[in-house]
Amino acid sequence: MAKGDVDFSKFAGVVVLTNATGFNEDLYGTPGPVTIAGKSYAIGGMVAEEDKPMNEIFHEAGHSLGLVHSRMTPPRPSPTTATRGTS
Repeated sequence: MAKGDVDFSKFAGVVVLTNATGFNEDLYGTPGPVTIAGKSYAIGGMVAEEDKPMNEIFHEAGHSLGLVHSRMTPPRPSPTTATRGTS
């Protein structure tokens, strides 16, 4: 639990890096709000295990800074355009 004298509103975010190894737990990142000891703060946060690859930890750090997945994929060809030119 956080100490009562810490004003988390003065921080950009909170990072929890556990020393649990080999558990394959999910990593997590959020732009906020984050609730600490029952109080909500408009800051980002992330949780990761210390034995995860750095690119996965950085990925979650991006989420804590407000970055989202683009999920952009090329459009799938429609059935009519996929068969053109095959006769």
